[in-house]
Amino acid sequence: MGKGDPKKLRGKMSSYAFFVQTCWEEPKKKHADASVNFSEFSKKCSERWKTMSAKEKGKFEDMAKADKARYEREMKTYIPPKGETKKKSKDPNAPKRPPSAFFLFCSEYRPKIKGEHPGLSIGDAAKKLGEMWNNTAADEKQPYEKKAAKLKEKYEKDIAAYGAKGKPDAAKKGEMLCYIEKKFDRNEPKKPAVPLRTDHPVMGIQSGKNFINTNAADVIMGVAKKPKPIYVDKRTGDKHDLETSGLVPKYINKKDYGVTPEYICKRNEEVKKAQEEYDNYIQENLKKAAMKRLSDEEREAVLQGLKKNWEEVHKEFQSLSVYIDSIPKKVRKQRLEEEMKQLEHDISVMEKHKIIYIANKS
Repeated sequence: MGKGDPKKLRGKMSSYAFFVQTCWEEPKKKHADASVNFSEFSKKCSERWKTMSAKEKGKFEDMAKADKARYEREMKTYIPPKGETKKKSKDPNAPKRPPSAFFLFCSEYRPKIKGEHPGLSIGDAAKKLGEMWNNTAADEKQPYEKKAAKLKEKYEKDIAAYGAKGKPDAAKKGEMLCYIEKKFDRNEPKKPAVPLRTDHPVMGIQSGKNFINTNAADVIMGVAKKPKPIYVDKRTGDKHDLETSGLVPKYINKKDYGVTPEYICKRNEEVKKAQEEYDNYIQENLKKAAMKRLSDEEREAVLQGLKKNWEEVHKEFQSLSVYIDSIPKKVRKQRLEEEMKQLEHDISVMEKHKIIYIANKS
């Protein structure tokens, strides 16, 4: 925003700024002539702001949000005035400063060093030129120093002529120098030193400060003290401090009294999370079907497998000897008969029922 802009936008205010503004208006409404010490006022505002709850601060935060919306809304339509840039461009007609003897030496020997060392960096080249200049004898430096002196004389003449042309700028610079000298004048009388403890105050001085209004402002801006808990032994008896009476245990005065420890809260969260994972697992299993129906192809494949098994068992049964005169032979015959009987039952069930359900183990 330009300086002196009549349409300059008012900046957005923070919640604390609105709070300070409200506090500033409080003593002024009750005591219009009260003189408030700004440093004490700002200190008390800061203390009061720290003790306020989030609910109390909410009013000022809402005001800050509304003011921010107002600022953004006005900023969209604001067009700043065209003004001069802060940094002034250099005058191309101004004479350039002359190079020193060392720079003249560098301009002569830099191409030679670059030709001998093509990959040398700018910093290393400058370092090498400095070493060469230091090792150069005084009589060898004289041509460069004489040339630099002539260039300096020419520059002083050119700058004097250039300064004569731009007298208004020179006058402004003179005024600025006078202002700086006045502002930072070392001969200006200093403030009196802080009195020592042994110094006696000057008697008979009267202050024009209104202490009543100042004290009233301090009371308005001050934070009320919390009352101490007390107890009364009788209806008409004495009052005693409850904290030092011994009736209340000291551990209840701790800051973390009644607060659940962090490790218990963490453990409860872990238990709750584990319970949620278990419940989700149970729900996912319940969503899956407990039984599934066999398709016609699967039913036919099972039926053919049962018949093939029956034929194998029956073939083994036919290969038994005619005489069953030992216990192993009897046991084998009995086992084969039971297997054949079970297979025949399964085949009849599969042939009788077209729709068959089996347990879903997936």
